[in-house]
Amino acid sequence: MVEEEIMKVAKNALFYVLVSAGVVMYWRGTWVLMDVYLYPDDMKASGWISALIGYVGFAIIVMLQILSARDKSTSWFDGKTWKSKVTLGLYNYIVAFLGVNCWRGIWLLQEVYLLEDDKKSSAWISHVMGAILLYILLHFQSTFAAPLLVLSEYDNEYKPYDLIRSPSIFSRNTRASTTCSSTTTDLELAL
Repeated sequence: MVEEEIMKVAKNALFYVLVSAGVVMYWRGTWVLMDVYLYPDDMKASGWISALIGYVGFAIIVMLQILSARDKSTSWFDGKTWKSKVTLGLYNYIVAFLGVNCWRGIWLLQEVYLLEDDKKSSAWISHVMGAILLYILLHFQSTFAAPLLVLSEYDNEYKPYDLIRSPSIFSRNTRASTTCSSTTTDLELAL
């Protein structure tokens, strides 16, 4: 019994290390490719374009979700047919790309506009203002990423599984919210 529990914990740890490594590799690769191809010599233009790609892209995604929710005859993301599986995979890839662009855009714009010559002060201002803003909005948990929060395409609903299961200070709701239709899988289902 104890040996089974130890094996389960070991498999979980390995699973989360692999997932978090994959997330970091995807983000780094996407970010660096954008650095190389999107106005590599103009950080300001590159930052603005990334932010626009990310936020305009998410606005389009939200509109598409609203339209797809109204059309009950089609199930784009149900995962039951190969077409819906391909659609869900493509959708998740696009959403991930948009997410990287949102981060990259805001990050680069802070590099350009927020005390460009004083990195330490710029970092402190960014850190403190970001934390305050997220606590005021009751969304500090949005800073969670792998390995604390792992989402996967298993069934048709996101059910985040985080390792510490703690709500933000102000929030009563411990469930994360997302824009996609997908879910986390229990480790036994994934391995």
